[in-house]
Amino acid sequence: MELDFQFEFVSTIFLLRDYHGNVIKTSKKVPDSFYYMEFLGNDFYRDPTNGKIWLKKDNSIIQNKCVYFQEEYTDVTVFWNKIKELTLEAKTDPLTQVFNVRGLEDKKLEILSLYQNCILVMSDVNSFKKINDVYGHTIGDQCLIEIAKVFKKYITKDDLVGRIGGDEFLLVFVTDDIDHVKEIMVNIQKEVEELGKKMNIPLSISIGISLFRRGDNWEQKKAEADMLSYQNKNLMKKLGSCPKNYDNA
Repeated sequence: MELDFQFEFVSTIFLLRDYHGNVIKTSKKVPDSFYYMEFLGNDFYRDPTNGKIWLKKDNSIIQNKCVYFQEEYTDVTVFWNKIKELTLEAKTDPLTQVFNVRGLEDKKLEILSLYQNCILVMSDVNSFKKINDVYGHTIGDQCLIEIAKVFKKYITKDDLVGRIGGDEFLLVFVTDDIDHVKEIMVNIQKEVEELGKKMNIPLSISIGISLFRRGDNWEQKKAEADMLSYQNKNLMKKLGSCPKNYDNA
């Protein structure tokens, strides 16, 4: 029995199944992985062998009183990657290439939806205004770029660092091991100070750490971390740990 079937599409593959779901005809040869693709939602699928993204459409065919099911798969990999690129760009701070406020908001919503614990770390550059005044905004921007690179060295795929604005950053660590995060931040502070020495600029950061547990108020915990950062900055001033001649910001 011959069935009417469409072939020869550059970026489209047709599968024909019988009533029991068995594949009886394909418009092109496909790898075995094609039949076990990962569902991405909204009729999108990913082939694990080559990373291609396919959009699936279904319709039924009745011929000679038999029901067949035609599946149409269109390769939308280029479109999918472009959308991902534009989405990431919209969530990225153009100067430092870490996440922006929108990216941080998405991370917050993810943590809340998954009922995860995490640690929020607020950080800002000590005396940043005076760094800009003395060395210029171009050097000030370069400081932010280099500090962001230090942050990213310690961020895993589950964590996130974002620039809130100016010289303020928020780091989100998806863990409740606060001692480990404290160790990370001590190392970051040391690296930033070493960075300042290399740039011949008095450079340091203040931090505030707050543990967020499922059920907590995100904004309150963020404000708590911000307050602790401010207190630590003032403590560093009193102890004389802020960069010399730049302890009034």
